[in-house]
Amino acid sequence: MAEIRKMDRMAREILADSMASSIYGDCYDLALALYRDLDCELIGITDGKTIIHAGVILPDGKIYDGRGEVSAEEFLKPFKADGREMTTDVKEESLIASEKVTEDKIEFYLCRAQMLWPNLPWKTKTKSAGILDFLKDLEELSKKHKIWIRSSLTSVKPVLCEYQGDESYFAEPCIDGVNFFFDRSLVN
Repeated sequence: MAEIRKMDRMAREILADSMASSIYGDCYDLALALYRDLDCELIGITDGKTIIHAGVILPDGKIYDGRGEVSAEEFLKPFKADGREMTTDVKEESLIASEKVTEDKIEFYLCRAQMLWPNLPWKTKTKSAGILDFLKDLEELSKKHKIWIRSSLTSVKPVLCEYQGDESYFAEPCIDGVNFFFDRSLVN
């Protein structure tokens, strides 16, 4: 039966470290990704006039930033200085107006946040849910045609990639005379 398995520990740690680094420069993008796709409020740390760091607070009081769920003290700690305090008076428009934010980075962080924290109450269908639907359909197609996808090497797994545009599949016979290699090609 088709399933999405948990990310292995090392991959999860690498992704978590990558997301955590967002608190030093891309926190607005991550906060907006979470804000737009979760039922939450934007929060920030201010020096009185500028939002130094942004994150979100869920209805249950849990705070998230690039490090995942953090306490109020942890949220403030890397940015603590005299006069800096946490505020819920953060507006999407003001973060966007900073010109530090791009829609591409918001999408980048949304995809990774959904992968890292799959149990949050996401409003949109997650990439994992879409992949699971695809795997179920592919499993039925494989049963129908009695053809299965696997790697030619047991230590290398096939990869599912996002749609990029003008793409098609091709296959070429393997030297064993039974199996086929296949890949995608970009159609000109």
